[in-house]
Amino acid sequence: MERSSTGARLVIVCGLPGSGKTTFAKALESRLGAVRFCPDEWMDALSLNLWDEEKRGRIETLQWKLGQELLARGLMVIIEWGTWGRAERDALRLGVLLQGSVMTLEPKEHWPLGVPEGEGYTQATSPLRRYTDMVAHWQIKQTLLTGRPMFSSDDMQVLINKLEPKELVIKRTRRSHENYWQVLYIKRWLESRGRHPQPSFLDNLLARPVRKSKLDTYLMVQRQSVMIPTLGLPGVLLGASADVEMGKTMNVKVDKLVLGDTPRVIVRPC
Repeated sequence: MERSSTGARLVIVCGLPGSGKTTFAKALESRLGAVRFCPDEWMDALSLNLWDEEKRGRIETLQWKLGQELLARGLMVIIEWGTWGRAERDALRLGVLLQGSVMTLEPKEHWPLGVPEGEGYTQATSPLRRYTDMVAHWQIKQTLLTGRPMFSSDDMQVLINKLEPKELVIKRTRRSHENYWQVLYIKRWLESRGRHPQPSFLDNLLARPVRKSKLDTYLMVQRQSVMIPTLGLPGVLLGASADVEMGKTMNVKVDKLVLGDTPRVIVRPC
């Protein structure tokens, strides 16, 4: 599929059941050359019960992951989930604005840095910390000296195809490494409280949801991914009586600290 002439764009089609969302979304799909995601169609193709909310949640999560990858490549995506609540639509918009960076040969927008579409941004740190930094330095230096870059567009695309997946693994590993030591520090601090009893701020924290809740079929409780600003760590909220809306906060307390490959903080409502 070719990139959209207007760049990456997310179209959210919302409305009540039977209001004509699918008909409208299909027309947009055809007219705009977009990729449309409709969970009902996927569930029907997989012979799943349309009222199975757990499986619907998993499919929507997968669709959103694929949608973000397509948006990062400059394509147009149509989400047809219902999304009646404004908070749900705002969460999708925020997910587009804060999606991870990608390597491209065309100048693209860098929203957090305020770089507009068409100007672009590149990493060229000193001292050199990444192989991609070296490539950027080589390209800039050779262009300044001779008026032509060292590597052609085809050469750079080959490099991108090889380096981008590795960069993603490195980022995830670094994030997991940092979270591990943060969680371990809190775990050791909690263990020391047995010898030195004192009130704990971990018994009353604020948590903000980052995804919709879903049923944990192993524990048979609702679980929801949250961010805990005070700790600067992601967490998993267990046992909430209802789905906490995006943008809202709730008081929680630390229930368990999990180390391993994916360190996380398990919290429960206060």
